[in-house]
Amino acid sequence: MRKINIFLTTLCLISIIVGGASCKKSTPKTKTELISQTWKVQKAEENGTTVFEIGGVQTANYTPLRLSFNSTGFTWIDSQNNSSSGTWIFASNDTEIKFTVPNNTSFSPATVTMSDLSEDRLTIKYTTTNTKGQTTNVTLYLVPAG
Repeated sequence: MRKINIFLTTLCLISIIVGGASCKKSTPKTKTELISQTWKVQKAEENGTTVFEIGGVQTANYTPLRLSFNSTGFTWIDSQNNSSSGTWIFASNDTEIKFTVPNNTSFSPATVTMSDLSEDRLTIKYTTTNTKGQTTNVTLYLVPAG
């Protein structure tokens, strides 16, 4: 009986040690790690009106738009399938993303405001101006493209 008790005690101790080692807390992802993927538009608003939503309203075509990030670089494919690449940084206490495109100082948007970032969503806001000088406030609700 004593041998069984020693065996069970030893087995319990080993289980506790192994079990405890596997319960390590994971380190939360940084904002750079969260944003580093390819995003697509789930919903787009222009001046507060929904103009595009997957499975719903589509008065504007945001289907081709993709925004891909890695730790320092990005590629933006706009709604006309035009591609721009360059570097990016977080700014204003990580509430803005500033884009730099070499040899294209007129890349728009040069800066976007980020209001939401997680593994499965990114919300950005920016203002565009057309050739007639009219401005449009754009909000993009992005989800992973994968």
